[in-house]
Amino acid sequence: MIILHHLADSRSSRIIWLLEEMKVPYKLKHYDRKSPALEDNGKTYIESAAVIEHLVRKYKRDLKPSEDNLDALEKYEFWMHYAEGSLMMLVVGLFVNNKAVDMSPLVSRFLVRKVTNTINENYYLKELFLNLEHVDDFLSTSKFVTGDHFTAADVQMSYPLLCLQSTVLKSRPYTNIKRWLIEVTSRPAFEVASHKAHDKVFQLLNETTQGKDEEIADFSSFSISA
Repeated sequence: MIILHHLADSRSSRIIWLLEEMKVPYKLKHYDRKSPALEDNGKTYIESAAVIEHLVRKYKRDLKPSEDNLDALEKYEFWMHYAEGSLMMLVVGLFVNNKAVDMSPLVSRFLVRKVTNTINENYYLKELFLNLEHVDDFLSTSKFVTGDHFTAADVQMSYPLLCLQSTVLKSRPYTNIKRWLIEVTSRPAFEVASHKAHDKVFQLLNETTQGKDEEIADFSSFSISA
């Protein structure tokens, strides 16, 4: 029996989505202040990528390219690691800086905001824009992150980009990322998962108009749990 210990507004939302894609029975337990984890027949798994790989290996191998398709498999492995190792790290940095402002004493909040805004503008946002351009360029020639077929790597890549949908993604066109987000979040399994996850960022990107860099601000609405 699979039991998913789910933390609202966290990256375990995509595990709910993956389980719905697989159509395997599972029990969902909601928590407020504990790290998410998955139990499968008494064994516990943590970390999103490790959980995803376990589920794919055991329950639905066609959500990962076969070794016969080396090009797609290498893309799968890259995006599985890139999502957390590169992209989410930058999202978390913005989140932490926003929290630093919120948690600072009122008398020092102006100074803390000025310092964190400088860090964001000169590092986190600059790096995010470079990374998002890379993702957008790749998706200009690929329907999904491994090619023509939806895989678990699309699930893994979804969360950092969904976190950015009301902030950074509104500041530039990113036509291909937004097209991909609409494609993957239109899947029936995602719709079911979005009702179960209780996750603020787990919603369809519904604005694709170009905004202004000054609108990039609030990263306080989501958790950074694994």
